[in-house]
Amino acid sequence: MMSIKTADISPVAEVERLISDTRWGETLDARNPCPEAIASSGRRLLSRSCRGRFVLGIMLLALLNAWSPWFGQGRPVSIQSRPDVLNIGYIQYTFYDLQMNDARVALEMWASSLINQDESPLKEVDALIFPSVADLQIAISNEKLDIIILGSAEYLRLRNRDLIEPVLAPNSYNSCLQNYILLIRKDSGINELAQLRNGRLLLVLGGEGELPKVWLETLFLKEGLGNATAFFKEIKPVEKASKAVLPVFFRQADVCLATSRSFDSLKELNPQIGNELVALRISPNLLRGLVCFRKSRTEKDKKRTLDSMLRMHEDPPGKQIMLLFREERLVPFQDAYLESAKNLLLEFEKLGSKYASQIKESHR
Repeated sequence: MMSIKTADISPVAEVERLISDTRWGETLDARNPCPEAIASSGRRLLSRSCRGRFVLGIMLLALLNAWSPWFGQGRPVSIQSRPDVLNIGYIQYTFYDLQMNDARVALEMWASSLINQDESPLKEVDALIFPSVADLQIAISNEKLDIIILGSAEYLRLRNRDLIEPVLAPNSYNSCLQNYILLIRKDSGINELAQLRNGRLLLVLGGEGELPKVWLETLFLKEGLGNATAFFKEIKPVEKASKAVLPVFFRQADVCLATSRSFDSLKELNPQIGNELVALRISPNLLRGLVCFRKSRTEKDKKRTLDSMLRMHEDPPGKQIMLLFREERLVPFQDAYLESAKNLLLEFEKLGSKYASQIKESHR
């Protein structure tokens, strides 16, 4: 038996959404670089299509951290804690550009294969979809989840990640790492980020989590351009790479953020795209996401699940899941895979703190 449940939204998650970058979910005129103005606009244009947790204002993030203890426990979905039930936790935006019915069918088929294994104690597999990292964190703290699937940035920001252990990483084209790129037209005359001011940016969000946004903001902070979301006239998220790359190709947008993998695929379909577009900036090699197990599970249960997930790409239900998440297979996790993401987050936090201090000084 397989069930897919969505967690209720906790008070902490509500505050997160009030101060999050809603322009990743909707378009917004952001000519005013003041963080207070951005936050105010965010309250009016709360995103429904993307529950990304990327925080615009470092000062507001500090405020959230100060408030968090006062909100107490959130309201996570009711989770069965039984040895014959396998609980899998996801962040909601993992499914940003997926058809939920397709995901449901694929997960149900894979769950059935788990349950039908020889000597398997499982009678039920529950996929639990959480609206925010805060809600997922509560479930992890209560040790209710057996498997946790999340982005690299989200994992590194978990306060209680000592309760879980990374075990698997997605792999495509014989690599677990990928690059993000900012694409422009070769004939645009643009050589520097500063030349994109008040331009239109298209962003491929689907299932990428915070990482591409963190990289983008780090780029702009590093070059002294302030907050990327205030820099552009419009930032519009799209579901597929083609919907980001082609408008730049046809001069309908100034720049797009996509993965180098998706750009390579589009170039194979239409070589002219590769002839006329060029990467203005390229990110380090980064791990998109990872699969974690609850540490307190028995070694026997962990091994059984691990062996099954390593073979997912070998059977039709598993292949369908890999296809939905745009990966080829899962491979054993290595600590080295996370190093570049760690370094990026450290750089972002350092630059963000400096930027917040400058904003504070300018408002005195």
